[in-house]
Amino acid sequence: MKDYFTFIDRGYDLFLVAGNDSLLKKAASVTEGNYGRPNAMQDYLYLRVTQKEPFNILYFTPAITTIMNLDDGSFQISPELLYTGFYQLGVPAERDGSGWTERDRLRRKTKRLQG
Repeated sequence: MKDYFTFIDRGYDLFLVAGNDSLLKKAASVTEGNYGRPNAMQDYLYLRVTQKEPFNILYFTPAITTIMNLDDGSFQISPELLYTGFYQLGVPAERDGSGWTERDRLRRKTKRLQG
């Protein structure tokens, strides 16, 4: 995967310097093949921690979920506040925060150039 993203980065640099998009077109064709498929990397660590009714607040459950890609170190942290005090209704409040790596920066760069 590192070589793949290096190839995209070089293609982008060539495009910025000389306006030549030949490497970016090759990268796009590779992306549409094997690397563009879902779950190109498969080594993930998933951790979810919850605390039911902290400080004796009835029907309240905070949680935090982390998913980390062990291959490239990228991660996502999602805190959650769940209140179930309403009859037959849970009201989750979630906020997603992601940790961006060089791989993510290159992926965004490629998507931006593809349109």
